[in-house]
Parts: sequence; C-alpha cells; structure tokens
Amino acid sequence: MKKTIVGTTGVELSELSFGTSSLGNISNADGYAVPEERAQQTLDRFFQGPANLLDTSRNYGQGHSEARIGRAVQRYGGWPKGFLLSTKLDRDPDTDRFDADRAQASLEESLRTLTLEEHQYPRPVC
Repeated sequence: MKKTIVGTTGVELSELSFGTSSLGNISNADGYAVPEERAQQTLDRFFQGPANLLDTSRNYGQGHSEARIGRAVQRYGGWPKGFLLSTKLDRDPDTDRFDADRAQASLEESLRTLTLEEHQYPRPVC
C-alpha cells in the first residue's frame, strides 16, 4: 500500500485508515453487534496489514472501542512500531464543557483506556 511521508516529520502515513466506530459495539446505531473475540481478530488483522493509521474515539460505544484497542495493545506488549493512532478530544459527558482542562483530561482518558502512557507514543505531528 502506498504511504506518504508527512511534511518533514519522516512519519509514513498509509492511503487508507481503519475506522473503529464499529468496535464500540453500538448495535442500536450500527444494526449489528461485534463480539469481543471478533473485535480482537479484526485488530490483529489490522496490525498485520498494510494500512498503518487507526482512527478511534472515546465516543465510539462510550469508550468500548478504545478499551478493545487497549486490550489488543496489551497483547502486543505496547503500541506496534510503525502504526499511527488518531483519536478525538471530547466534551465532558456530564457538563458538556470543552475547555483546555477538559481537552487535557480527555487526552489522558484516551491514553489510559488505550493502555498507552504518554512516553510510549510519539508526540503529535501537527
């Protein structure tokens, strides 16, 4: 699969990404459920394939997507080398607040759920 180098970063980005909203197991939205075993098999296939960008969000299935990814990351002993991660910062679900403090808290929640410490994952490119 063709990969493009992002600016002067040296980061190689594949043409396609893997969107993980369905891993959130939102059967009422998607029309089907994704069992844990199938989610893990899907993640294994992604980490063995040519695409290297995984896109997720804490909002996908109220955190279930990131939790499933986190379990895969644990099985791999950390984030697989050469793969990139995209997640979103989100509003506070109780107060709808979205300010600098909430953005930081949202990032920390995602890193914790994905079982990634800040030092395990490269800093943002942009």
